[in-house]
Amino acid sequence: MREPDTEIGRSVILTPFLCLFSSCRGVARCRYDDTIGSLIEKKLREQGRTVTWFATALHCDRTNVYKIFQKSSIDSSMLYRISCILGYDFFSEYTQSFDKGVAKKSTKS
Repeated sequence: MREPDTEIGRSVILTPFLCLFSSCRGVARCRYDDTIGSLIEKKLREQGRTVTWFATALHCDRTNVYKIFQKSSIDSSMLYRISCILGYDFFSEYTQSFDKGVAKKSTKS
């Protein structure tokens, strides 16, 4: 399996189960231990939006939206688009997990 690109200007694949930072050990999880797809679906449902509305906003078919809901990782540019459409910072799910991992690591030392 190919390692995701982490260089500036390239898309980075984010996953709730694999920490992309070389200084981390172990796994980084989203705040709710859910996949990114299920978090997107939860936020959509919380807002009372339909899959049809979301598909129209993303300029794709409804079947593609259901595929997004099943994803455990997602391209950063797609996550940015989804964050803008739903008005929610999905990246914060990862940064909060990262911050907790760093805090946990520093308290063990």
